[in-house]
Amino acid sequence: MAARAPGRTGAKAVRAGAKPGAAGRESDTTLRKPDTTGRKPSTAGRKPSTAGGRKPSTSARKPGTNAHKPSASGRKLRTGGRKPGTSGRKPGTSGRNPAQRTRDPQAMRRRILEAATGEFATAGYGGARIERISRSAGTVDRMLYYYFDSKEGLFRAVLENAYEQLGAAEQRLRLTGVDPVEGMRELVAFTWNYYLEHPEFIRLLNSENLHRGEHVRKSRRVKSLSFPLLSILTDLLARGKARGQFRPDADPVQLYVTIAALAYFYLSNRYTLSRFLGVDLMAQTRRKRWLEHITDVVLGHVTPDR
Repeated sequence: MAARAPGRTGAKAVRAGAKPGAAGRESDTTLRKPDTTGRKPSTAGRKPSTAGGRKPSTSARKPGTNAHKPSASGRKLRTGGRKPGTSGRKPGTSGRNPAQRTRDPQAMRRRILEAATGEFATAGYGGARIERISRSAGTVDRMLYYYFDSKEGLFRAVLENAYEQLGAAEQRLRLTGVDPVEGMRELVAFTWNYYLEHPEFIRLLNSENLHRGEHVRKSRRVKSLSFPLLSILTDLLARGKARGQFRPDADPVQLYVTIAALAYFYLSNRYTLSRFLGVDLMAQTRRKRWLEHITDVVLGHVTPDR
């Protein structure tokens, strides 16, 4: 009896612990309960999965289009939306600063020369600054070096341009058929008025003379330029000598220097002389009287003694 008690106890224990394997089967039943959530049986027409809160992927794009949205980096994906043959820039532009575009190289060169003329005339060769010239010309420093190689090359080009303009003005003088004495008067007046109306020319020459003419000496262009004034003066003297109006020994070169010196010195020293003499040398009456004086000096020199 005592020996069987444990068995009954064990049997009870077995019965109390439910049938062997029952717990496992109940557990399976819990996990495998029939689908009673109201979900329709799986069909071919079921809605696409929306797991993760994402909208279902669709392929309802219009034919021939690429519906990509811009990437997070802000750059648009290549969608083929550019016009053929374009790079996204406006036609005719290179992406450079407008000041760097030189569609008209000759116009750019002229602007640089004009700006450089003002700078060199104001500050001289030593005091002139490339950055001021480029700013005034509306361009950048490297364009000055592109066209003129260096500051020295630019100054030489400015001098050449100044001499060329003088020569062009002299070419417009028409004194061939004019009476020699009257022609001499007109030539003197031309020289005076040109210096008076082009003060930058005088200042450029002042700066070049400080450098002993080294830039003009290196210029092949200045050597090739024609300065008609000396030829005109020579013709006037020759015709005047033939008529007995001028001295036979009058020298055209000496006369040329005399005319230039009397006009140049007065205007180049007008500030210091006006202060020193206590008079305004640039007053209209003073200027008129000086032109008359130059003319009298020149004609007095070339006219033969009576």
